[in-house]
Amino acid sequence: MPTGIQVTRLYTIAYPLVSNADAEVLESFRRLHDPQASLIRAHFTLVFACAGVDTNDYLRHVLAVAGQSAPLEFVCRYATLGADHRREQFHQFLVPDEGYSGLSMLHDRLYTGSLATCLEPAVPFIPHITLGSAPDAQAVRQRCAEFNALRLKVRGRVDALTVVSVSDSLHEVATFSLGANQALGA
Repeated sequence: MPTGIQVTRLYTIAYPLVSNADAEVLESFRRLHDPQASLIRAHFTLVFACAGVDTNDYLRHVLAVAGQSAPLEFVCRYATLGADHRREQFHQFLVPDEGYSGLSMLHDRLYTGSLATCLEPAVPFIPHITLGSAPDAQAVRQRCAEFNALRLKVRGRVDALTVVSVSDSLHEVATFSLGANQALGA
């Protein structure tokens, strides 16, 4: 690839709707431990780094899946260690005890049709909100223990999908409500 050309990657995320108190705890923790906290607020990533799919095709597909999917309730009580399959980086994942299968099935529906080629089948999907990351697994495990010691019960809802583009910066492209009949561009 020639130098200086930025490849745009598309992601589909869901911002969780949580209480103000839970949002503050999540964002405070993320500000301390997640280098992406200043770029994007807490979210579930459902489609990762998809490149090579026409943006309009991508948006039409996400719109169709959103329209056929009901809003999801979740409860998160546990942070666990996650690893990045592309580089030596470890993450602190806040995973849902309740809503895990609903988020997983939404992820699976998104990776059909025009997005099927974007799926990396060798990488298992774990629905999560990233709370932090570091190259040291033991440090991340310790942060998980600290977060879990708070004994939080983060209850929330996912009611929309947001498509973001990432090249040299992050940009929100479109948001589609779950279960709503919408037209692209409306």
